[in-house]
Amino acid sequence: MIEIEDVSPEVCRISNFDVWNYTFSIKALKKGTTSYPALSNGSGSSSSPVSALSSGSSSSPVSALSSGSSSSPVSALSSGSSSSPVSALSSGSSSSPVSALSSHSSSSPALALSLPICWTLAQYEHFKTKYSFIFLSNNALGCEICRDAGSPGVLRSGSNKYTFSSEWQYGRVKPYGDTKDKQMRSLRKKICEHVTSHSHKLAESICEKKEESTLDASFLKAQQEQLCTTEKVFRTAYHIAKRNRPYTDHPSLIDLQRMNGLNMGRVLHTNVTCTEIVHFISKEMKHALMTSIRNTKPKVSILIDDSTTLSKKSCLVVYVRASIQNSDPLTFFLEVIELEQTTADGITDALLKCLMDNGLDDEFLKQCFLGFCSDGASVMLGRKAGVYAKLKSRYPAVVGWHCLNHRLELSVGDAVRSCVETNHFTSFLDKLYCLYSQSPKNLRELDEAASVVGTQLRKIGRVLNVRWVASSYRTVEAVWNMYGALHQHFISAGKDTSRTSAERCMYDGLAAKLSSEGFVVNLGLMLDALEELKDLSEALQNREIRLSEGLKKVKRLADVFLAMMETPGPHYQIACQAVQDGVFKGVPLKTGGRQIKINHEKFFHALSCSMQSRMVPEHELELFNQINVLSPDTWPSPVPLLYGEQELRQLCNSLAMNYCSVKQGFRDYKENPNMAIKEGLLKLKHTVGTLAVSTAECERGFSAMNTIVSPLRNQLKIVNVSSHAQ
Repeated sequence: MIEIEDVSPEVCRISNFDVWNYTFSIKALKKGTTSYPALSNGSGSSSSPVSALSSGSSSSPVSALSSGSSSSPVSALSSGSSSSPVSALSSGSSSSPVSALSSHSSSSPALALSLPICWTLAQYEHFKTKYSFIFLSNNALGCEICRDAGSPGVLRSGSNKYTFSSEWQYGRVKPYGDTKDKQMRSLRKKICEHVTSHSHKLAESICEKKEESTLDASFLKAQQEQLCTTEKVFRTAYHIAKRNRPYTDHPSLIDLQRMNGLNMGRVLHTNVTCTEIVHFISKEMKHALMTSIRNTKPKVSILIDDSTTLSKKSCLVVYVRASIQNSDPLTFFLEVIELEQTTADGITDALLKCLMDNGLDDEFLKQCFLGFCSDGASVMLGRKAGVYAKLKSRYPAVVGWHCLNHRLELSVGDAVRSCVETNHFTSFLDKLYCLYSQSPKNLRELDEAASVVGTQLRKIGRVLNVRWVASSYRTVEAVWNMYGALHQHFISAGKDTSRTSAERCMYDGLAAKLSSEGFVVNLGLMLDALEELKDLSEALQNREIRLSEGLKKVKRLADVFLAMMETPGPHYQIACQAVQDGVFKGVPLKTGGRQIKINHEKFFHALSCSMQSRMVPEHELELFNQINVLSPDTWPSPVPLLYGEQELRQLCNSLAMNYCSVKQGFRDYKENPNMAIKEGLLKLKHTVGTLAVSTAECERGFSAMNTIVSPLRNQLKIVNVSSHAQ
């Protein structure tokens, strides 16, 4: 039996159904009480009336409310039939408070429990359609916009203050009044006032901004991921250029990183894009560097050298030496230019065009072009029609300089030509080079002989040829260290019956020359001389060396060679002692033979004189003496008050600098060499350091270019080679 309070007569017809043998109170449903009388279906099972309305369980007597089964006595509750006595429960009529229990889906009963006491479900849906921000909470209303806008508190917007209502934020807005009409009017009034309130409008704007910021954040996240993958691709391309690898390595390196779990994106993965990326990186790096030079306007020196690639293209490599942002001068690569003509006019036009294209215009060059350095070719340093002469006529302040490393090679060549005794020595070493560079069999047998005598196999090259003296030193040192292995190989090859008689005679002759006293003495003499020359050559190739330091080393080595006329070097002394003992490295020595001993006094004197005449000519001594006054090592003791000021004035005039801004700093520096150098004098030192000593950087550039333009990559364009070498 159902006891219903304040229910219409139509609803009371539910009592006619025998299937509902339980009692419950509608007031309990309205108050949201969680404990209800048990529902009984006659089989002993019991459930809550609310669960029966929403669970849809077929075992419950009330399952007909949601299952729609026609066999149930109460199927009319969900069938929607107007002939049913309880059609009011499913018709959606707003005339009964209980109609909300079955007018919609299985969530409607729970929704009905949260309605304000004066609203029906239909009224809630009406207001929800009109005001979409409304939400229900424990028989009260709330605002979703204010809830999402943030925590309660005072927000500032200009000079105004707005406060979010905690009742609307947390769903605590309830009606007031003692009648249903008053309660409904109070809710309508509160909703209208809230909609037009400043705090609600501010909350709306905050929510809109949140949505916009969410979109912006998602866009920025996607953009950041794309930038991250692009950075990885760019680093890969830069690695390829830095290691002088072919551009075709790019796709395989991308695939390798993908297999290692990295996200490499979906674009920029071909060798063509790698070429473009390397070109872009090179262009940006060069642009940043040249922009800094144009802004600070330091003095600059230009280093150039020409060569020919494997694809038979004439190229000019250009380097620039300058002080960047008041630092010590640096030499850096600028560009490789393809020459249309290798004449002085063609090289000059190509060089000036390169400088103009990189932002060093004619006005800048007239003000800052200080030095020009190249090898001694007549097309470069010809007095009348060379490249330097043409640049000098256009920029009078330019100081031309012949590379000291090339001068060193010329001076050694002069000394060797003046001592004809060296011809026998050089021809014998050339024979050794041809013997082992052209025959893998001979090289393998030499390796076996070296292992027998306990020495390490070393490469034998040419001596005193177009290569620099460091290469000649390595060859002579290899012969000195492998002397026993060479003799062992010559003896065994001379007895090898598988060889022809002519070959056996040749090896016997080589063994005789190798074991002669004259060859051993000449070997020690050349090793001592080439060791000193090698040290000087490597010092002049140093990127940090200055002009004054380089000339000091040259003059010192010239004096060392004069001293070695009386006191020979250590290897020469060892060789002379071996001649006296008759044995050198276990090999018996023979007197006589065609190997003529080199007069060590004549040879060292020739080296000293040729170095002084070639490397420190008279017309450059004036500049050298002017630069020397900046070094405290050359000052007399005590230092006169006006010491070096005349040379300093001449140096400033030669370098187009203001002498007055340097004079006081130089005087303070003479009084206390340990003090910090003042700005004017420091700028002069940097300017002097800008003068290039050697074109070794150009030679390094050509070595790198030979690595890039290999026989398999001989069709690379010069512009791509230049970007690759940047």
